[in-house]
Amino acid sequence: MAVVIACLLALGVSAGLLLWASRQRSSRPLAVSGLALLLGAGVGVTTLWGFGAATSLVLIVMLPATLLALAEAALSVRGVHWVWRLLVQGVVIFATMVFEWRRGDLFASGAVMATVVGVLGFNIVVFAVGAAQRSGAHRTPIVLGVLGSLYLLLIASGLPNPGLQTLLLVLVAALLPLLVWTPPAGLVDRLLGPMLAALACAVGYYAWLANASPAMVIAPLLVVGVDVGWTLVARLAGRDGRSRLAAAGGWWRGVDAWATPADDLVAQRAAASGSVRSAALWLVGATVVVLAISLLQWWRLGGSWLLALAPLAVVALGWLALQLPWVRTSLRNLLIALAAVAVVALLGAAASYRLDGRLVVAALPVLAGLVVAAAAGVRVLRPYLPPLPPLITRKQPEPLP
Repeated sequence: MAVVIACLLALGVSAGLLLWASRQRSSRPLAVSGLALLLGAGVGVTTLWGFGAATSLVLIVMLPATLLALAEAALSVRGVHWVWRLLVQGVVIFATMVFEWRRGDLFASGAVMATVVGVLGFNIVVFAVGAAQRSGAHRTPIVLGVLGSLYLLLIASGLPNPGLQTLLLVLVAALLPLLVWTPPAGLVDRLLGPMLAALACAVGYYAWLANASPAMVIAPLLVVGVDVGWTLVARLAGRDGRSRLAAAGGWWRGVDAWATPADDLVAQRAAASGSVRSAALWLVGATVVVLAISLLQWWRLGGSWLLALAPLAVVALGWLALQLPWVRTSLRNLLIALAAVAVVALLGAAASYRLDGRLVVAALPVLAGLVVAAAAGVRVLRPYLPPLPPLITRKQPEPLP
């Protein structure tokens, strides 16, 4: 009963604030998505705590997550350099890990690894959400957040700790209204990215501590992480990226500009050169395939998390290969990209068979490569296929005599 009340309150607070903001008629439109998520999740978790339905880990992960989101939002609004913000993030996450280490929940090496991965994942989400808002794709991060939460709900159903499932239900309730009410076009909500990133770190850390493998925790962010990583490398290696950094004025400002979201994510370029809806469907579809393979491995196969990561990485790299502008210019470039993905799949299969010995584990990277090849076939043949018939044909009324 306490969980139902907490979910209803989280949903009501988040939806109420967004509905109120949508009805305001002022010269300066309001961006309250991040605030709605913060208040909704906060009210839901506080209700759980008040009813005694929140485990100690729920409070341990949510309090630092809230502090982390507020600190990042406040510092970014003030224009603080990314390096100093990175230092603050590391301090908050590392202090939380040290607290957990002193409680005996993890080893010191695990605390250091969790800090590094947490800072990396936090910045990936903040970068991706900021870029999506700047290109007007306000719903895409929320859709991916809901998908990741539902995926972790399935994972949590098989874990011995019930607190993760309770926390995820509250967070999904707070997230759902953001699918309905979005900020006005051209408006960037500085709190939304840090809130989504902090909640992702909180539930990811909780799932990992409750015996979920690192591959399971990484899966919801893998495709987005590949996009962000490719974009940041391209900013250093590409001519356009280097010229943009040089225009920032000095190497110190260039470092800040390098980590600032803009309009050069692969998903953004695919949307700008084609259809926004198609680019979003490719991104969401690749994430769904990654999550499906991860669930299959968890339910049926088990084994090392590094081997479980291999087919997931093949799908993520395949999505990147099919979305790159260079690949879409000619069939030759597409075949080269598919060959590179095939090499990664075969190397993953060989390593899986060498380390695990099961043919089904070794076959998964190859099957993931075949999924990428099938998606490439759909992309190539789509201009030559007849249009799909409408699902519903409206019959015109008979003319009056």
